[in-house]
Amino acid sequence: MKKNPVADNLGLVQGTLEQWLTFKKFLLLAFSKDEISHDAEGSFLEIKSVVARNVRTLGERAKDMGGLDYGDKIMRELLNKCVSATSVRALPEADKRNLYKQWHTVYVRLSRAVGALKFMSEGYVPVVATKGGKKKGKGGGKGGMVAIGVVVAIVAVIGAVVVAAVLGLLPI
Repeated sequence: MKKNPVADNLGLVQGTLEQWLTFKKFLLLAFSKDEISHDAEGSFLEIKSVVARNVRTLGERAKDMGGLDYGDKIMRELLNKCVSATSVRALPEADKRNLYKQWHTVYVRLSRAVGALKFMSEGYVPVVATKGGKKKGKGGGKGGMVAIGVVVAIVAVIGAVVVAAVLGLLPI
């Protein structure tokens, strides 16, 4: 039986997105005045390790994903800057805001990658321009691009609502 690389990659990207949301909780703890326990510090380092492993696996599978941008470079950069929760707490406020902006950029890209992979799992084959400008794949063209745009817009709106809810900007 043939493996379905789209479904495998979808599961991995969804798992990474969930872990990325957990990583945010630790960033917010580091940004707060609350005590950072040894257990919290250990959990912070563990989630960093899991996310880094997933990014490495996604990088190995990049060909199967049709060149989707899931924010891997920004994610690696952010993970390298966050040595520990305590070290993040010691950063100047401007650096903390920058870390949060980077976190959010990766969140949007991961969410968009999940949406695209879900779309592909339903049978859509993305259009890829070759060197000569010719397109490969089926289901593309203007109609396919419109569909991708709609999926990206829906994912962006859902992501914005979730972020607003998490930040307490929406009554739940």
